[in-house]
Amino acid sequence: MQWKLLNLGRIRTAWKYRHEPEQILVLANVYWHVLLIAFVAILLCAALFGGWEFYAGLGGGSGNAAPPQNSRVAPLKPADLQEVVDGIAARVVNYEFLKENPPSIPDPSR
Repeated sequence: MQWKLLNLGRIRTAWKYRHEPEQILVLANVYWHVLLIAFVAILLCAALFGGWEFYAGLGGGSGNAAPPQNSRVAPLKPADLQEVVDGIAARVVNYEFLKENPPSIPDPSR
């Protein structure tokens, strides 16, 4: 990279005479370097943001990511569990009945 091509006076002159092939080369060089710098900046920002979010996901960011230990409640009571088991047994019986005695559904196209 030739730093002497990137001074503002040279760029201003190149823009003024942009129809000349030599000046187009200067403008193309400036454009290419601006694109490279923008790409590196975007890549750096994305990497920093990703690292920030990764660190926050590990629980190191806020400090209160884990639930308190004294707020644990039993997930199911025995009565609730028995109600769920009875409901599943009733559905099995209903399924077996419908499998042996399918309902007669009329043909809608007739």
